[in-house]
Amino acid sequence: DIVKSFVKLPCESVWDMVERESMVYASCGSNGKLFEIKGGGSFSTIFDAKESNITVLTKDNKGNIVFGTYPTGTVYSVDNNKKIKVLIQIEENEITSLFYNQDTLFIGANKYKINLQVDENKDKTDPVTNAEKALEKKPESFSVYSLDKNGKRELILFGDKEYVTDIQVENNKDIFVTTGPKGRIYKVNFLS
Repeated sequence: DIVKSFVKLPCESVWDMVERESMVYASCGSNGKLFEIKGGGSFSTIFDAKESNITVLTKDNKGNIVFGTYPTGTVYSVDNNKKIKVLIQIEENEITSLFYNQDTLFIGANKYKINLQVDENKDKTDPVTNAEKALEKKPESFSVYSLDKNGKRELILFGDKEYVTDIQVENNKDIFVTTGPKGRIYKVNFLS
């Protein structure tokens, strides 16, 4: 078989994955778990976040797994001994992109206005009741930060009524930031 199922994790969505020393690490939602998966497909939970989603993973230059969350906007790190530490918590709700360039971590984050909408006409005998409300997220703004090895944070880009989807660094100097819902790509000459 060319394609086969490798592992079924106990989560709704697998948001991202990264490899370290022959292990695959997978970030999940809506239960906010970080899984370590061995080559044969066996897995274990190495972090159970208070957040509902671990949205993005990357590795730093020491091999530590770095991950971001929703809805608290927290960035964590887990070392080879599975010790977890908070690197930073920011004002935005969601971390969507993490990118290391040497010792600097670039963080793409979104701030959403969250509206809970209740259907007043819903049949009260329906098993899906108003207790399970429809969630609508509308982007208020996005921010891109740099975080140096000493923990110093710097805002390098801010956008209104958009959300960041990815960050890439080109030639160790130009930062490209992709966004929605307007389909823009920003270029920031930050590292020259």
